[in-house]
Amino acid sequence: MKSSTVKKKSSEEFSKLLLRMIVTLTIIISFFCIFFCFKFETIEPLSYLVPSVFTELAAGTGFYYWKAKSENKIKITLGAIDSLRQKEDLTENEVKVIESLINSLG
Repeated sequence: MKSSTVKKKSSEEFSKLLLRMIVTLTIIISFFCIFFCFKFETIEPLSYLVPSVFTELAAGTGFYYWKAKSENKIKITLGAIDSLRQKEDLTENEVKVIESLINSLG
C-alpha cells in the first residue's frame, strides 16, 4: 500500500540562492584573474574585473542583510504584540503601545 504522505521539497529563499551565486561567481572570477595574471604576467584583469565583482558582492550582501533585518523586525514586533495581548488587564498605556507596534508594521 502506498503512503499518502507527500514529501515537501524544502525551498531555499531566492535571496539566499542569489547571494550564494554571487559569492561563487566572485571566487571563480578572482581565481581566474589570478591565474591569468601569472600566465600573461600582467595585472590588467585585477584593475577591472575584480573591483566589479566585489562591488556586486557588497551590494548583494547589503541587500540580503537589509532584507533579513526587515523580516526580523516584523517577527519581533508581532511577538511583542502577542505577549501583550495575552494579558487580561491591559492599562491604557499598554493599549497605546500595542497600537503603536501595529502601526509600525505598515
